[in-house]
Amino acid sequence: GTFTTLAGCVTPSGLTATATSYNTATLSWTGLSTVPTSGYQYYYSTSSTAPSSVATPSGSTMTTSASLTGLAGGTTYYVWVRSNCGSPLGISSWSPMVEFTTPLENDEAPGAISITLDGTSDCLGTFTNVTGTVSTGEPFPSCIGTDGYGIVWFKFTAPSSGHVKITNDFTVSGSTVMGDSKIGLFDITDPSDYSTFTIIACDDDNGVVSAGKSILY
Repeated sequence: GTFTTLAGCVTPSGLTATATSYNTATLSWTGLSTVPTSGYQYYYSTSSTAPSSVATPSGSTMTTSASLTGLAGGTTYYVWVRSNCGSPLGISSWSPMVEFTTPLENDEAPGAISITLDGTSDCLGTFTNVTGTVSTGEPFPSCIGTDGYGIVWFKFTAPSSGHVKITNDFTVSGSTVMGDSKIGLFDITDPSDYSTFTIIACDDDNGVVSAGKSILY
């Protein structure tokens, strides 16, 4: 008699992952010439440890792309994909890993974090500009002298009277040395149009000093 040897379930290739906002991303890959019986499965994690063969997939699709939502800003994710060929071929091995990093939520002005002015707080929270980027046309504190820094945005509505005191100075962890902070204050009409931004004040550790911190009013 004759028999035919079945080829195994083939792993997809060419996986790419791209952050499309601070909490979304898209995946794409090169699939099989014939879509597997049960499509493709993908797995993503903040850990670079590869999933096991019995790991529960993050999702599945019959196409060669997928959209991820509900991600955390400023976070690196790791992604794998595999084919699900159904019976009798089963599933393929996971593809080689790829990674992507989401931008911070306030990396661009439209995502600025709102600050509540309560008149008493000396500290409104702990923030970071690590992984911050600079987009085309994005304004920067002019007293820095050059752009290229990881800029992040905050917003508040100025009171009708009085003044607002702002500082973003910080102490380096485990040290008494002040960090190198830069801050700019802008008046805007449209947060999505950087041409409407007018700088009001700027400080690169050279403003009014109070309790060792440089201040903008």
